[in-house]
Amino acid sequence: MSDIHKKYALLAGKYIYISREVPSLQWSTCGYNMCLYRSPFIVTSNSLSQGWVRTTVPVSGQGLIEWNIVAEKMCCQFWVGICTIKGHNVDYNSWLGKHAYGWVFGSNGIICHNASNSTNEYGQKFKEKDIITVHLDMEERTCFFSVNGVRYPVAFRDLPDEIYPAVSLCAPGKAKIEPHVKY
Repeated sequence: MSDIHKKYALLAGKYIYISREVPSLQWSTCGYNMCLYRSPFIVTSNSLSQGWVRTTVPVSGQGLIEWNIVAEKMCCQFWVGICTIKGHNVDYNSWLGKHAYGWVFGSNGIICHNASNSTNEYGQKFKEKDIITVHLDMEERTCFFSVNGVRYPVAFRDLPDEIYPAVSLCAPGKAKIEPHVKY
């Protein structure tokens, strides 16, 4: 079976392995203040309260899986990251970084997981039109980020085996998800 057939089989089985051949990154489940903006790949917030969105299907597979989040429009609380829903009572109408099921990197240069305050400095601050790449190593169960191609060290370890790409925003934030293409 070829790699492309394996990837389509994973997709048909509810899990997705992200690659150039299967660019099926689509926003799906979200808080009531979040809405899709003219496509399933762009989400925006219409409230000053935090909310978040995740993709339709989780990331699965082995090795390094990568995707980009483009900061189309900034807000005061723009967070890029990952989440899990397995075994959790998920609240989409809140800040993702405060929950045990969320791991995020903020536009303020901070990373958070299961936190009530933002104290872990990481990487650099990002701004409108910047491209944040999420690098998820499913074999090592780690996650790290890049901003405009500048890679930073591992941000999170000991991740669960079922992970969804996610962003947490407030108004007027707008985020676009796209496959990460290596040249």
